Amino acid sequence: MKISPIILIFPFLMLIACTKKNESNSHSIHVNIKEEAKVSVFDLFEKVEIIPLETSKKSLINDIYQVVFFDNRFFVLDYRAMRLLTFDNRGKYLGDVGKMGDGPGEFFNIGDFVIDKQKNIVSILTNTGSVYNYDINGRFIDNYRINSTDVAFHSFYPDGNDNLVLWNSITQKLSLYSNKSNIFIKTLYEEESDYEFSASVLYEFNNILYFTRSMSNEVYKLNKNEDLELSYRWDFGINNIDLTKLNLPKDLADKNMKIVKMFQDSEIPYILTGQNQNSICYYVKVRFNMEDHVNVFHFKKQNKQLVFKTFKEGLHFIPLYWTDEFVIGLGNISNSIAVNKSILNEENSKKFDSLTEISNPCLVKYHFRTDL
Repeated sequence: MKISPIILIFPFLMLIACTKKNESNSHSIHVNIKEEAKVSVFDLFEKVEIIPLETSKKSLINDIYQVVFFDNRFFVLDYRAMRLLTFDNRGKYLGDVGKMGDGPGEFFNIGDFVIDKQKNIVSILTNTGSVYNYDINGRFIDNYRINSTDVAFHSFYPDGNDNLVLWNSITQKLSLYSNKSNIFIKTLYEEESDYEFSASVLYEFNNILYFTRSMSNEVYKLNKNEDLELSYRWDFGINNIDLTKLNLPKDLADKNMKIVKMFQDSEIPYILTGQNQNSICYYVKVRFNMEDHVNVFHFKKQNKQLVFKTFKEGLHFIPLYWTDEFVIGLGNISNSIAVNKSILNEENSKKFDSLTEISNPCLVKYHFRTDL
């Protein structure tokens, strides 16, 4: 799943509701989010590396919105610049995948991108509903347009059966679309009431798609019948959100303004962002207001949790991409310091010393401990 660690107020505030889903195989994760622990980086990770991304006129980055690591290279989405850049595993710039424009293989904008790791194809979804396909080296293959008048596609996921799961950030609808028939097959999820911030809503684990909402404790998955079913829910006990008590105005514009103010003033208890999982743990970042938050790790084998705002070393955790072996995170941004020399070995300390104020953002590679 992607998350923008830079932008804390998301561009859209949206209506949500939850239709009934199959809950037979779901489970609850019980966490006391008020019980924070003192957690060292090395309580979770045995080694931390930094990957400085090459800084040159061709590779300058504004903001890193999404990262995927595949085929020994990083695919980095700069959402503000509408660029998909590639770097090797040491951070050397390799080139862009496509570019903005109106020529062959050029796109108007980028809403999302995914990589078919079986076919080695990189697919870019535009907000206006076009899909552009490239090979792993960024060479254009083909493109097509989704048969829809909607113009606000934010996320997508190829299901392996020649279908796309599409999230529309305006209609608040998750749909299944057939590439073969060029039609929408069914609506998987549609929202009618309640509110949330428009964080990213999709992530993949073990070739299964998961669907999350910022103001819902429930996480769904796409089952073999290509329906959503409840997978798990975060249970924070007395700290769970009760949306019925928010007393929001009926007028949409008034609601949008009030919801921001309520979150700033902590009248909305929290929003959930950055959700993901691997074979070791479930993860969520719980934001209480614009400044305060906690990271929550629930470890699957031990059935235990770690809740903390920053590491004991005073460092933030800004994850972007998860595997069973490591997490790729973002380095230092604004006032959120995620890495310093206190957690780096000599080799990585030298890389850290090479960074300047005008350097591209660096990535941080956290290697999980093997005893978790």
